[in-house]
Amino acid sequence: MEGIIFYWTFWVLWICTTFFMSKTNPRRVKYTVIILFSIILSSHSIHFFGLEVSVVSIFLLFLAYFEVGKMKGRSMAYFLITSFILMLAYGSFQLFELFDPVWLILDRDWMFAVVLTYMTIMMHKEVFKRVIALIFGSIHGEIVYSLVLDVYSMEIPIGSLQFLDVISISVCLILAWSGFEKLTSLFEGHVYQLEKGRGRQS
Repeated sequence: MEGIIFYWTFWVLWICTTFFMSKTNPRRVKYTVIILFSIILSSHSIHFFGLEVSVVSIFLLFLAYFEVGKMKGRSMAYFLITSFILMLAYGSFQLFELFDPVWLILDRDWMFAVVLTYMTIMMHKEVFKRVIALIFGSIHGEIVYSLVLDVYSMEIPIGSLQFLDVISISVCLILAWSGFEKLTSLFEGHVYQLEKGRGRQS
């Protein structure tokens, strides 16, 4: 069932932000509202210039543009370049799937998510920028893919539930990897302090 991963993931994220994030964290309410609006808007779509576009993809793209607008100079330039690369990767994967689906030997959504996650992690270090770049590049990739197929009179909805499933898996993988990086960093710091203490004693 398309969309089930998206709904499960976002409900879990909503529970985490509502009940487990510190109430003093200024981002707590922001994240909670975004998650709830994403769930609510996921079942709605509009037609724009002959293309069917999900409202949630417009909402997420608007938020991504807002965050990109706050960047400056080299940071913005680098972000746009990496997002362009993600857009091309997204569109290329979709076209390969359409014209040569034989090479998809594993589950399509998971293969897609792993590729996007790997590229995002390699290009960005901050968790927040990873998620924003993923959303920014993927939605633009959806638009490009839909426009290409529209030339051949094939209507593909932008931001479908299947797309949201891929994004949800990718976000979970990014959060899991970022958490692993933090644990590794804490462990290395702890080991360093122990070695430093032993050095002083000797």
